[in-house]
Amino acid sequence: NSDFAIEQNITVGGNLIITGGIYRLTYGSPRTQTIKGDVIITGGKLALNTNNGTSYNGTLYVGGNFSHTAGTIDETGIGGSSIVFNGTSGMQTYTSGGTITNTNIDFTVNNGAYLQMATPGTIIGGAGTFTLASGGTLGVTSSAGITTSGATGNIQVGGVRTYSNGANYIYNGNVAQVTGSGLTQNTPANLTINTTNTVTLSAGTTISGNLLIAQGTLASDIYPITGNATRTFTMAAGTTLTLGRSITPY
Repeated sequence: NSDFAIEQNITVGGNLIITGGIYRLTYGSPRTQTIKGDVIITGGKLALNTNNGTSYNGTLYVGGNFSHTAGTIDETGIGGSSIVFNGTSGMQTYTSGGTITNTNIDFTVNNGAYLQMATPGTIIGGAGTFTLASGGTLGVTSSAGITTSGATGNIQVGGVRTYSNGANYIYNGNVAQVTGSGLTQNTPANLTINTTNTVTLSAGTTISGNLLIAQGTLASDIYPITGNATRTFTMAAGTTLTLGRSITPY
């Protein structure tokens, strides 16, 4: 039940593990902490800012996996604190299950980072915003894909959900998936299908980069025989379609 805080900007070469009590990033001034390893929260509270009524924001940079299976992530300031995924050495897995409270916690996947949703039921939530930067990569596992609003898909924050032009998307859930409005609202860079199931376009989609179907099926219409929907898929000139399986015509 202890309250622990480091009131300075620090870099941790390993992991941040919270099993109980309160770990506080900031109270009296804006602070940043960089965790090069994993963040693991199984209890207690990660408090990004505990100074009510101030904009002394806390920013947590995460270079490894982020596992929040229990406990609370909290922010009580007025300016908004952030969790930023900035790994550069491979996939960062996000596992949910704990509680995110208050309104000012924003999530960002930086250019060059790859954030992978752990399961179809994994959710990034809370009332803040979510930003997938251009050049960032998101691994999508939900049957509903990624959405721009509402309580469906892997991203369910209450604030604005920004899936930037030029971001990369990997659909690799172990269930049948639709891409969701989060993919089709912009122009993704590269799209990868890597599942044993079918991924179906939610609307016409244009990508500026390459399409890789490592395994599974990319469908433009849930009803391919009757043609109840018209959903085109367009690739920019000079880009590449790579198939990890053969194509069987109807």
